[in-house]
Amino acid sequence: MFFSTKGNPDLEKIATILRDSIVKMFVDYANINISIDAEMNRKNIVDFRDHHMRADGIEKFNSPSCVGFINYYLNKKNLDAHDPVGAIVVYVENSYISPLMKLLKYPPLDEEDDEALLDGVGTICNILAGSFKLEMSVNGYADLEMSAFQTHRNSALTGVKFNPKEFFMYELVFYIKKEKRIVLEFTMGMVPKK
Repeated sequence: MFFSTKGNPDLEKIATILRDSIVKMFVDYANINISIDAEMNRKNIVDFRDHHMRADGIEKFNSPSCVGFINYYLNKKNLDAHDPVGAIVVYVENSYISPLMKLLKYPPLDEEDDEALLDGVGTICNILAGSFKLEMSVNGYADLEMSAFQTHRNSALTGVKFNPKEFFMYELVFYIKKEKRIVLEFTMGMVPKK
């Protein structure tokens, strides 16, 4: 395990694009008002195993939760080699996955069915990651490839692979009806402009 002090100088700008893309997506798509002042904190990545960062939902909510993540790649070759430029990790409490899916105009889930909850958080992760990918392109960055989502109960025990040249991440906390409902962790290496 180590900490470093180097990293992508554009990470805060890109994290702001992520935050704004999610707020825009919720307002436009689901008519949910989320404060634009969502909490956004820069943190060191804890590399606990061969360029994999921790992903623990219990630390975010102190209750059962699901974790979904997607890696971003600069191109198809990097995707095939599983050489990510970035990652987004989405945490949602189990008790809020079904209501959130309903807000996003999906059918409600059986809250007692673990597989349905995992599929739900994967869908949420995919929607948020896709919205961000689109906004990155709109902001002049190269188009990114995305992995399929992976989901876990409470924590991803093997961690989430990240770019070994990146040492910082941002944690974004979103409030729906003044309650913490979604937490994201995000890291991104250097992405070229188009």
